[in-house]
Amino acid sequence: MDVLDKAELHDGYRSRCRANRLNAAARQGQEYELDAATPAATLCIQSIRDTVPLVEGCEFAVLHATADGGMPHTRAPNLICLPTGTLPKGSQPTPTFCETIAHEGIHIHQRKYPAEWRALLRKKGWEPVATEAIPEDLRAQARLNPDTMAAPYWAWKGAHVPIPCLIEGGGLNDIRTRWLDLRTGAILHTPPKSFPGPGHSYDHPFEEYAYAFQTSARSLADLNELLASK
Repeated sequence: MDVLDKAELHDGYRSRCRANRLNAAARQGQEYELDAATPAATLCIQSIRDTVPLVEGCEFAVLHATADGGMPHTRAPNLICLPTGTLPKGSQPTPTFCETIAHEGIHIHQRKYPAEWRALLRKKGWEPVATEAIPEDLRAQARLNPDTMAAPYWAWKGAHVPIPCLIEGGGLNDIRTRWLDLRTGAILHTPPKSFPGPGHSYDHPFEEYAYAFQTSARSLADLNELLASK
């Protein structure tokens, strides 16, 4: 059993992708499997904990370049997945690679400390929403994201839930964010006027804060300081 098999036992991500028509179609032709890194990239990964100690204790998996559309991501409980196209050419971490690793380390932290993140997000205007509160047809369109699937739905100001909807016939990056108004059931094509985004990503607050913190959070102490200051 390899690290991907172990992760699947924890989160069932790939099984859920295969079971959903749009998610399966958007990943058609992608190879979600382990791959080999170059010797230089292997040295870089081995040394990244010195540069980004936030990921101390995390495991790393190098995947085929097409895995999940080539996007870095995490799997439960503490696996950072890096398609080969995201790896640096040399043996030293580049600033961009350090930000990528910090971003994924933040997602691991979100998974490990859900209560802390719920407290922060509630202060910032977000409330978690039960999956059952989302209409089934919208859930069927939502792009599955292993970084956020443990708590996929959040309502801005308790009312508006952003949902990244896959487009029929499109790829994994072809999404349109829809906003469900929990009060009326209406589906909006644009964010509510009260929402301050879009920023980097406004389809999930976990992504919003991973982008916001990735340049500054190199250690657990850095991240805790950022969380305390918000």
